[in-house]
Amino acid sequence: MGVTIGDRARRAAMGLAVVLGAAFAASLIVLPIGGLDDAPAAGGALYAVIGLLATALLVLRALAVDEERGTWLAFAAMTLLNVVATVMWAAGYDWDALSPADAVWSASVVAAFVGIALYLRHRVGDAYRSLWLDATGITVYVAAICTALLVGAMRDEGLSSASATLNVLYPCASAAMWSVVLAAGSMTGRRLQRQDALLGGSFVVLCATDCLYALELAGFVGSQDALRAIGVELSIVLLVAAAWARPSAAGPLRIGGWWEAGPTVSWIVAGGGVLLASALVDVPSVAVGLAAGALALAALRTVLVTRDVRQLVLHRREALTDDLTGLPNRRALLRHLELLTRDRGRGRRRAALLLADLDGFKELNDALGHAAGDVLLTEVAGRLAAAGGTFTARLGGDEFAGIVEAPQDPREVARRMLAALAEPLTLDDITVGVGASIGIARYPDDATTSGELVRRADVAMYDAKRNRTGVADYTPERDGFSRTRVALAAALQDALPDPAAGGLWVAFQPQVRFSDGRVDAAEALIRWTHHVYGAIAPAELLPLAERIGGLGRLTDWIVDEALAAAATWRAAGHEARVAVNVSATTLIDTGLPARIVAALARHGMPGERLVIEVTENAVMTDPVRCCGVLDALAAHGIGVSIDDFGTGQSSLAQLRRIGAGELKIDRSFVMGMLGDRFDREVVTAVAGLGRRLGMRLVAEGVEDRAAWEALAGIGCDLAQGYGIARPMALDQLLGFLARAREAGLRATRPVAARSMA
Repeated sequence: MGVTIGDRARRAAMGLAVVLGAAFAASLIVLPIGGLDDAPAAGGALYAVIGLLATALLVLRALAVDEERGTWLAFAAMTLLNVVATVMWAAGYDWDALSPADAVWSASVVAAFVGIALYLRHRVGDAYRSLWLDATGITVYVAAICTALLVGAMRDEGLSSASATLNVLYPCASAAMWSVVLAAGSMTGRRLQRQDALLGGSFVVLCATDCLYALELAGFVGSQDALRAIGVELSIVLLVAAAWARPSAAGPLRIGGWWEAGPTVSWIVAGGGVLLASALVDVPSVAVGLAAGALALAALRTVLVTRDVRQLVLHRREALTDDLTGLPNRRALLRHLELLTRDRGRGRRRAALLLADLDGFKELNDALGHAAGDVLLTEVAGRLAAAGGTFTARLGGDEFAGIVEAPQDPREVARRMLAALAEPLTLDDITVGVGASIGIARYPDDATTSGELVRRADVAMYDAKRNRTGVADYTPERDGFSRTRVALAAALQDALPDPAAGGLWVAFQPQVRFSDGRVDAAEALIRWTHHVYGAIAPAELLPLAERIGGLGRLTDWIVDEALAAAATWRAAGHEARVAVNVSATTLIDTGLPARIVAALARHGMPGERLVIEVTENAVMTDPVRCCGVLDALAAHGIGVSIDDFGTGQSSLAQLRRIGAGELKIDRSFVMGMLGDRFDREVVTAVAGLGRRLGMRLVAEGVEDRAAWEALAGIGCDLAQGYGIARPMALDQLLGFLARAREAGLRATRPVAARSMA
């Protein structure tokens, strides 16, 4: 038994099954195969016992499992009604006219179809509604054949028209039963399931028995009472076996096969055959009508199949197309790559995958609105498709991909794509230019599978974005971190609710005064020590945080940690300021000033003790919004410092608009000023500009005494670099501050501070 039930019910079911098997075996002995005109009375009694035992087993099966209860109760009703009808028939049936037994048999047919409907709903849901059309068609064409061949003969044997018609419909109905069960079962797995086969087999035997009885009534064969009784009993036994069988594991869904055309072909052959016969011999008009109906059903099914195919094509196109741009989507790209990389032999095609990510799209989308962003993406899609290779797709958001096949040069295609994007585009009366970062991975040189090709093109794309080169080829030596990017992104996402628990911490690098060597400020720098991957460089951490949308939350946490540290060293008697870097993405957040002011109040710190460092490029992302944010910060006494000055793109007019009180000369100029005249002149010019504007000057990258002395000579105010101190944890900084105050650290001894870090 394949059904889980209670112990008592299991014992009862096993006992009933044993008795049922014994009764069926006895009937094979009592009822002589070969067909007597009158089966022994014992045979009729055995049939009744078998029917009642089967009914009990089906009811017990229905009670065992709630979700299939209706199915097996319907089949139990069918079996019981068959027994009742047979008893009524045996009691005295006038076989040449209709009787109450026929009404009961008809009710059993209805119960059988109810059971089949519930069975199919449980097995396949609504997936095969067309099978009911198949069942109807099979009923019609079997009825057409039986009417043509048997009804006239039954009338000749003395049956009434009603009785002949009803006895023809019985095999038609049972044919529909087994056909719909077996057809549905064959479509749910590669092999017919055990339960489907047993249930379908039960109705096949029943159909054969009904056909035998129809032939008997038409006079084509002699009396076959015993054989028919055994057939009905076997049908009942198979039905009970189906009810209690352990369901087979379903295989993959079979789509496409000869069986799908079977019903339509059968209807056409059957209907056409009857119509052809009607032209040659005398065929009842009812049979001709049924044959025409079979052909009409075949035509209807063809129409439905055509409609389904058309819908399938439409759904397939929609599933592989991006709704906004009309380009193929990620699923279509992966399918194309699978076909491209399927051939692993010597004759493989050479190709390249280009992944493109738009630069600055988020800022444009935030500034102009999503509607303008959609227009921009649609225009970008058209330009990339025109300039790209053999296949262009949108992966989602502002990411696009192209496949370039030999002999096209992928770098040349990438350059055409960038040139096409650089053409000005007007959005809401604002002319904008769109840039992109494109990564290239070649097949089969860089990867031989679709998944690896996408991953390595993604690595190259981030390399292009990080280095601002526009286009970058995949190189294995730069792939070390990218292999763990997905895992790190997930780890960072988990760490954001509690950064300290996730291994994030803040280091501080002192800034000392040239005038007396004392610490004036400390820059807060984010650090991440992962428990698996070790120390993650900020150059990798910050882009990762921006990609997962966590840079704003991370900045808020750094500000809070920095102010908590500043409050700690202020309580120890040190009045050094603390500086925090703010990225372009965070700087356009108009809610930033309110959150920073709240953090100042939370730690009891005045605004003058906090400096916000921003780069020129960050301000130029959206000058109006960024300057508004900086003005709001300045209104609370918070200082603003222009970081990496000299490497950005701001004009002097914009510098004036920012209202910063501090300039940080970029380390690249400071570290090269002693050996390069150009760098020295740049540092001198920036220092002179800063003094004239009344701004504090901070020189980054101070590594040795010679640089210290040169910077002091041109009037810089503060020095920061490894020659002063490396970034350190808060407890180390507190010691550094204490020693600096006690020793009165002087400008002639900056390198000595290295031993104090």
